[in-house]
Amino acid sequence: MDMQELEIVIDKDGQVCISVKGAPGAECTTLTHALEAELGDLVERTHTAEFFSQKEHVAVSEITSVKTNGKWQ
Repeated sequence: MDMQELEIVIDKDGQVCISVKGAPGAECTTLTHALEAELGDLVERTHTAEFFSQKEHVAVSEITSVKTNGKWQ
């Protein structure tokens, strides 16, 4: 199995961007599903050409989440 890499960036407004590398096809969404469910509503999902060619790809998900009283909302 090839190594997969997730890059998670949280901007100053609390917007989260998850990038996946090394996961062919829909495998990237399988890897990010649990994070997306915990962080909030999915704003946008973008697939690169590699996703459609079933080779290594990057998928970017933007999720809006807010932490209130120590809990993610």
